[in-house]
Amino acid sequence: MGFFQRMSRFFRALFGGAMRSIEDPELILRQTIDDMRAKIPKMNEGLTKMRAGATLLEEELKEYESNSRKLKSTIRAALEQGDETVAAGYAVRLRDLQAGYERTRAQLEQAVKAYEQASELRNEYKKEIERKTREFEQAVDAKRLAEFKKEVASAFETFQVGDVDYTYKEMMDKMRRKTAEAEARLDVAMDHLDVEQYKLQRRAEELEAKEILNQFKAEWGFESETAPSPEKTLGGIEQEKQSQ
Repeated sequence: MGFFQRMSRFFRALFGGAMRSIEDPELILRQTIDDMRAKIPKMNEGLTKMRAGATLLEEELKEYESNSRKLKSTIRAALEQGDETVAAGYAVRLRDLQAGYERTRAQLEQAVKAYEQASELRNEYKKEIERKTREFEQAVDAKRLAEFKKEVASAFETFQVGDVDYTYKEMMDKMRRKTAEAEARLDVAMDHLDVEQYKLQRRAEELEAKEILNQFKAEWGFESETAPSPEKTLGGIEQEKQSQ
């Protein structure tokens, strides 16, 4: 295979795998949910700004109310002093102040309503994310279970009972043959071993050891056992065996 053919195959495998990953539904859904969650901080930031705007309007209303009380007190004092010209001037200012108060109050009502609607929308959006996340996790679990069932089904489709029985029987026969061969080797080894001759040799060694011990006991003044009768000697045992 030439260099260019190998490079072509490499790039096909590389980009083919990338395309399969891009088309993977699980990855796409996971990325979609992540994108939805990424919008929550922006929504919170917008709500913060809306709440700050409403707070400014509330402070502005408080200032209107404070100025209105001061103007009313000034107008009352001017009237008590009989200075209606001054009182009229302050009355105009109070009228303009009250008009500004009404505008600000209306703006505050709209701002509070918009904030509440946005907050409710944000909460519903979060619930939607949670719902989609649960559905996604359930779908992933179902997918993995389906893949597992598919693998099991494939295993059963390729499973042949006869092949397993043949392998089992063949291995059992080999084990039986090895066991039979081991038993046969033991039998052959036992056939070549003269057990009676071995016993006689052991008996002769025992008698010889006892005779040597009796000699030492006699030299040292210990009572020695009576010498073994001819029947119990090696020759006697051999004669006894031959007579049998």
